[in-house]
Amino acid sequence: MKLLEQELITLCIGFAGVGGICLVTGFAYVSIWTCTGEQQALRIQKEFVRAYLNQDAARFDQNNHDTFQILQGILRDKSRMHPCRTTKLGTSLVHISNAICRQVADVYSCMAVALLLNTPLALIMLCEMPVASTILDLFNVCIRRVKKRSSAEMAHAGGWN
Repeated sequence: MKLLEQELITLCIGFAGVGGICLVTGFAYVSIWTCTGEQQALRIQKEFVRAYLNQDAARFDQNNHDTFQILQGILRDKSRMHPCRTTKLGTSLVHISNAICRQVADVYSCMAVALLLNTPLALIMLCEMPVASTILDLFNVCIRRVKKRSSAEMAHAGGWN
């Protein structure tokens, strides 16, 4: 019976280790693809703003009497871009928060099972919690930096804040 219990503990610790590795790689995978997507979206937005401003500037060079129409066209173009950006950002935040909530629910359910089955396993899982929260904080810092850089680039390119 002791041998079976020891083997079960070893198996549970192994599963906890694999779960921790999956958590780390999952967050790394999501953060890398999110950063890549943000960089790509930033590049597309910069080119989009540059193309619209060049188009409007060329029209201004040809027709210098209708300045009001050109400014109105720039504002109209900018207002078309803003809903696309907020929709994309909102959708990605919803997906990220859903993934985080699912993982938090999985962690709590694993903790409950571990507390019922074996207290040392629960203590090992509790020791992994600070590591997981540190990884989550690093992920949030990376996302925040990319968003700040994106906002600064858009403001510099003539976009919005």
